[in-house]
Amino acid sequence: MRIIMFSFLLVISSISNAEIEPSIGKSYERYSVIAEAWFANQKCSFLSNEMTAEFERNVALINIALANEFKNPTKQLAIQNSAEAITGSEKYSGCPTSVRDFIVTSLMDARDWSATIRKAGLKKEYWLNGLKPREIQFLCSNPNILNTFSGNNKNCSLKLGELFDKCATQVDNVKIPAVLTSKQEAEKYGGIIGECIAAYHFGGEYLSLFNQAQNAFAK
Repeated sequence: MRIIMFSFLLVISSISNAEIEPSIGKSYERYSVIAEAWFANQKCSFLSNEMTAEFERNVALINIALANEFKNPTKQLAIQNSAEAITGSEKYSGCPTSVRDFIVTSLMDARDWSATIRKAGLKKEYWLNGLKPREIQFLCSNPNILNTFSGNNKNCSLKLGELFDKCATQVDNVKIPAVLTSKQEAEKYGGIIGECIAAYHFGGEYLSLFNQAQNAFAK
């Protein structure tokens, strides 16, 4: 499995461009080491399933944060390809113990780096950009919604995309903080946006109940 270049699978993890290493070169160097270790673990499977899942979350978080900060996806993709290629070299043949130590050290570094990113918080704009495609895909996979578009996923995505923008920026009773500081906050406001989209799509009683809930929440 490759590092997910534009994935916001970690959607609801907090991301920021504020706490990345000040030197671009140092950041990419650090990233390349972590990426190599990630691919090495895919090859050698030294980490437990739980630790592998943690590593994947943290690598993806770093990946997205770097993309937000330096806006050079070609460079990041080249680093990923290079890291993957290195794990096919003689150095990794037979998965020696030294590789395990390298992976564990890199796991800890990724943990520290991602914790710094999370601490800084996630700017609303970055979060919304990542949430939008996933939220639309999720809602359009709901038969109750998709059936209102006669099963046409393209039309569903277009309409719900418009409603996502409306709910994120134009609905008075949906107030998203400028910076999200925790997974819990991201989950909370992600849920509100999803409910808002459904409410405005179906209208009527659905919209009335949504507005009542949001107005009560605001008090």
